[in-house]
Amino acid sequence: MVLAFCLALLSLSVPLKADPAQEWLYTVRPGDNLWDITEAHLTHLRYVEKLQALNAIEDPHYIPPGTRLRIPLDWVRLEIADAEVVAVHGQVSAMRRGHQIPEPVTERHRLRMGDTLATGPDGSATVEFGDGSRMLVEPDSQVTFDLLQAYGKSGFVDTRVRLKSGRTEHRARPRGPGPRYEIITPAAITAVRGTRYRVGSAEDGTTASAEVLEGRINLATEQSARSIKDGFGVVARRGAPLPKPRPLLPAPDLPDDLGIYRRVPFNLTLVAVPGATAYRIQVAPSERFQTLLVDQVSQSTKVLDMHLPDGEFVLRLRGIDDEGLEGKDAVTKVTVDARPEPPIAIEPSDARVLSPGEVTLRWSEPTGAASYRVQVANDPSFVSLVVDEPAWGDTNFAFSADLPPATYYWRLATIDSQGEQGPFGDHQRFKRLAEAPAVEPPNVDEDFVSFRWMAARPNDRYELQVAKDPGFEDPVASVIVDEPSYRIPRPPAGIYFLRVRTIDSDGDAGPFATTQRLNVPPSSYWPLLVPPLFMLLVI
Repeated sequence: MVLAFCLALLSLSVPLKADPAQEWLYTVRPGDNLWDITEAHLTHLRYVEKLQALNAIEDPHYIPPGTRLRIPLDWVRLEIADAEVVAVHGQVSAMRRGHQIPEPVTERHRLRMGDTLATGPDGSATVEFGDGSRMLVEPDSQVTFDLLQAYGKSGFVDTRVRLKSGRTEHRARPRGPGPRYEIITPAAITAVRGTRYRVGSAEDGTTASAEVLEGRINLATEQSARSIKDGFGVVARRGAPLPKPRPLLPAPDLPDDLGIYRRVPFNLTLVAVPGATAYRIQVAPSERFQTLLVDQVSQSTKVLDMHLPDGEFVLRLRGIDDEGLEGKDAVTKVTVDARPEPPIAIEPSDARVLSPGEVTLRWSEPTGAASYRVQVANDPSFVSLVVDEPAWGDTNFAFSADLPPATYYWRLATIDSQGEQGPFGDHQRFKRLAEAPAVEPPNVDEDFVSFRWMAARPNDRYELQVAKDPGFEDPVASVIVDEPSYRIPRPPAGIYFLRVRTIDSDGDAGPFATTQRLNVPPSSYWPLLVPPLFMLLVI
């Protein structure tokens, strides 16, 4: 079994004799001759004659400057090379070969053969090799640079990277059968001849994935080897033959530009991709995707809680199938303009119903706030503004008591010390109830007691209560009417109490008007006079 694995790896990775496509085209400089060129760049001086014959050079002592010499790569001296970190974000560290303490990685950090690069949960880095090939190391990944070897100054290099865990994305320079570019995982090895592809390795080393976006790669395990072309991928399992490559999921449907997001964290709802069981979303500062500001997997079409600074970004999204293979990318632009963040509205709470009187708006104080823009409107679109205060310096704002009864909407934006206004927060609403209606003195006639009061707004209703006690526990009448008037049959003579309040079209009742005292006199005084007169007659 081990022998089979080794043979599969050798078939992919061992460089063959360089063919004509694998030649270094060396440009002759002033003063160059074949001996100097051979001594400086080739493995042995015996190649002088071969170099002369291959390029049909008449005089080995003089070659016109600018002449292009063909030099087979397997004649060129191999040298130790290194790689360079060209972009980095978040927590990224490197462990030098033979060292025990990692060191932080910044841009232009040089990596040598035997070094190990590790990224944290929010870390990512792009590494460039001597031939211009690039590798994006995604979050929570660990890679070791097993082989970094250059063919002299030719620009051709041999690269072998061991991916212990995590994910990497590669843009490899086109290659013939000479220089190598290999990614080794515990479960499989990839070798390329010019392509763009991804490689992932499970943390326990039991599986590895390869997804080819451009070109072609070769993939081998202990049992088998396969060639994978663009648009296909394979999940390799340690100890099992490689399955047949399967098509990658199509790119999700996204617009070219998502527009401007005014809130953070921002959320995104996706159009489902048939066959996808999850989605990966990545956000980068530019379309080159050299670092990742966001790299997360969502199990549904709702991608939530992406925290980004203000600015313009590029977002890419892909579906993940039931085997764990990640599909083709959809790429779009997004702009975030969410700072300074709006304050949190505190009072009145949303949908609060307020009695007549002064109304005070209160809110939190965000860090860095210098002032606030306060808007109050009659509509949730804030077209009909009641208040538009451009630079209010406090965290509360009071209305006068004569604010008309209605439903109002209010919202806030923060202004920083540089005078920049951020986006408005979510609006909240409150209802201002009508004042208690003014009641006219009741009219008492022979048959009825009539009540009248000031009319409120159209569609408002009224509640009238008449009782024998000021606590209205012994009611004579309790009615809800549509008009600002009502009458009741004349009650027996005595003292009564009455009050009225407005009920708006939503059914919310305002305060009762001041309780009034009503004295209903007797309809005739003869019943009151008969007893005294009878007593006088008896006397």
